Amino acid sequence: MNSAIRAVVRTGLFVNCRVFYVYDGFRGLVDNRVQEATWESATSLIQKGGSVLGVAPCEEFKTREGRLKGAKTLVLHGINNLIVIGGGGSMEALQTFKQEWRSLVQELVSKGLVPDNMGRPLQDLGVCGIPCAVTNDIWGTEMTLGADSALTRVIDSVDHVEASLNSSQRVFIVEVLGKHCGFLAMTAGLAVEADFVFVPEWPPVTEWRDALTDKLQRMALLGRHLNIIIVAEGAMDNDGSPISPSVISRLIETTLKYHCQVTSLGHLQYGGVPTAFDRCLGARMGAEALLACAQRREDQKGVFVALRASLIERGHLGRAVEKTLEAEKAYRTRDYERCVQLRGSHYSQKGRFLDQTLEWGDVIGWVSEGGSALGTSRQLVSDPDRLAAHVLLHNIRGIAIIGGFEAFQSALMIRDWRDEYDSFRIPIVVVPATISAFIVEVQGENSGYLATIGAIATGADNAHIYEEKMRQEDLAADVDFSTRLNYLGHSVQGGKPSAFDRNSASRFGAKAFERMFSHSRRNTADIELLGVRFGDQAYADVGMLETLACFVHTNVRNPWWLTTHGLMRVLATQEKYMAEAIPPERSCNAKNYQTSAGQQPEFIGR
Repeated sequence: MNSAIRAVVRTGLFVNCRVFYVYDGFRGLVDNRVQEATWESATSLIQKGGSVLGVAPCEEFKTREGRLKGAKTLVLHGINNLIVIGGGGSMEALQTFKQEWRSLVQELVSKGLVPDNMGRPLQDLGVCGIPCAVTNDIWGTEMTLGADSALTRVIDSVDHVEASLNSSQRVFIVEVLGKHCGFLAMTAGLAVEADFVFVPEWPPVTEWRDALTDKLQRMALLGRHLNIIIVAEGAMDNDGSPISPSVISRLIETTLKYHCQVTSLGHLQYGGVPTAFDRCLGARMGAEALLACAQRREDQKGVFVALRASLIERGHLGRAVEKTLEAEKAYRTRDYERCVQLRGSHYSQKGRFLDQTLEWGDVIGWVSEGGSALGTSRQLVSDPDRLAAHVLLHNIRGIAIIGGFEAFQSALMIRDWRDEYDSFRIPIVVVPATISAFIVEVQGENSGYLATIGAIATGADNAHIYEEKMRQEDLAADVDFSTRLNYLGHSVQGGKPSAFDRNSASRFGAKAFERMFSHSRRNTADIELLGVRFGDQAYADVGMLETLACFVHTNVRNPWWLTTHGLMRVLATQEKYMAEAIPPERSCNAKNYQTSAGQQPEFIGR
């Protein structure tokens, strides 16, 4: 939340808006706890968990009398735009407030609660919702603020336990948040290679007890001493009976005589230090929300900012609220198929992966380890004769190449050798895996991705990148301060992969295999690169991407993240240099930087 708050304040000041803090959410709006924000007040927020403005339940705001008090607060302060960061309940309250605004102001004026000259100019209220929920249960966005941080804490907890309890036959049962949405349980299950996952939207069949004990016995035969079971707090079976950790523990201890360790993470999943993903997401959503309010037209519907693929886009707040409530209703009426559909395509894919991909004993433990268990090499293929011979020897019918720019180059080389070697006429999928983003050189030698995104996530004052040439005055401004040099070098590589990386890797690996298998059945031999486009996995022919790549510097021309460098400067520097930081033809959104007033690109699902 704090990253979004900082972005709203500093972007607002950058475009000459007055920005106000409302403390304790809607409760502060009712009680008139409002204070004008300054540049300095948004300093040193980004690394803090929770919200520096506070959060508090407000039953009074659910009544018209409470909303009337909230409207009075805004009118008295001359506020004509409201940005709310919160979950489904907050988004619903904001939508109701927007719909009633005009009548609320008229009532305030007619009752003499506000002067006519203050109420009349504020007949229209611009609103924008920023989704924030650790369970990621809001429709329309791939990720909500806080979800990645909560997921990271779940995964870290399991990793620590796994390191200490892996010597004897034990079962570790973890209960995570999710009364109506199994995002945390589902995604954590993939990331830690859980043996069984119970989520609300996928109630197991009545024979789940036999299936569970059989699975644990099979894993024991494969040599696995520690079994992991993830349970969402709202999990239940087809009959509506709750499936709790205590029920599972009694079953295993009675049937298999295994020792069970039960842990409920509870409020450990809230708060704490936010992850880099959440910091960057908050900054981008906050800036886009402010611009949405600044660019709105009169009588415009409420706006909802969302993450789709790698872009921050605007949608209709009312539609997001409607679909979120529809998902909750589908869950209550046990229409689980519709509920999963409303969760988005990524959610349903994870369910299929849990059923299909975690059965092989020889890859146990790979997901939580950094690097590559198969080894890596940046050398390009130098002996096509030998490679072709091995493809024939092992009867290889498809290849998945995982790596950075060299993986992309290798696929192009194999394509060019197909005229000489028939064995290369097989489907090939390139899965991008690099710390420099997309198909660029590792460690970012000629790519400013890590520097730019890292600067946004840490609140850095500047980031000098290869793609943007440095001027003499820029360097002079930086050396005005006493500095200490710290070169991270290879420390940015290796280590435990993050929740985001584990989740993405599992999805990409499964999709790459599905694509190769599909080509093999159709007897086609396409060479493609797997990526993300419009919120879902997409495939592009490497020949088409060849024109977008720079082989001299091993990077990609005009990457999507480059526009976020301007956002970094806006949030870090108090001086207003609009022409340099954000040119008029660009906005905080790489895809839709030139958003005209009132223009709202619609989106579908997650």
